[in-house]
Amino acid sequence: MFGWFKRFRLRGLINRAFFAADRGDYEEAMGLLEQALKIDPNNGHANNEMGFCLTRTGQPERAMLFARKAVACEPNNPKFWNSLLGVQFEFIKRLQTKKAVAEAGRGMMEDVERLIRGCPDYAPAYLAKANVLAMSGAPREQWEAALTKSAEAYERTSRMASGLRATGSRMEQVMSEQIQGCLALARHWAGLSETQGVKG
Repeated sequence: MFGWFKRFRLRGLINRAFFAADRGDYEEAMGLLEQALKIDPNNGHANNEMGFCLTRTGQPERAMLFARKAVACEPNNPKFWNSLLGVQFEFIKRLQTKKAVAEAGRGMMEDVERLIRGCPDYAPAYLAKANVLAMSGAPREQWEAALTKSAEAYERTSRMASGLRATGSRMEQVMSEQIQGCLALARHWAGLSETQGVKG
C-alpha cells in the first residue's frame, strides 16, 4: 500500500474501533484493531484501545501487553500511562492474597512514579498513587497525602482529566469520591487472605 493510503486506512480502522467500543461492541472493536495493528503494530492509539477492550472483556493479562506497548510507542503520552495503570488496577483487584497484591502494587507504583516524574502536573497520576497505596494496606495518611497532591495538581492546571474546569465544588465532589474509593480499597485489603490465589 502507498504511504498515504495506509495511513488513511489505519486512521479509519482506529476511528471505527473507537465508535464500536463506545457503544460496547468490544468484539467488533478488537477485530478492527487487529486489522489496524497488522498495518502498524507500533501505533500507540491502536495498542491503547486494544488494551482497553481486552480489559472490558475481562482479559487484564493480555490487556497489559497492549497497554505497555502503547506506552513504549509514546512514552510521553499521559493518556496511555493512565490506561496502563487502569489495566494494572483491574488485574490487582482479582488477586486474593495480601502478598500478591503487595507485589503487584509495587510494580504498579513504579509505573505511577515514572508517570509523575514525566508529568508532575498530571493529577490522575496522584489519584492512581493514592489507590495503589490504599489497596496495598498503606496507612491512611499516605494515601491522603497523594490525594492532596492530586488536588494541588488540579489547581495548578485548572482542569480535570475530563477537560472540565476544576471548580471548587467539582473538586470537593471528586475528592470526596476518591476518599470513599480509597476507604473501600483499604477495607478490601483488610479482608484479603494470606493463602489463596487469583479469582477466575
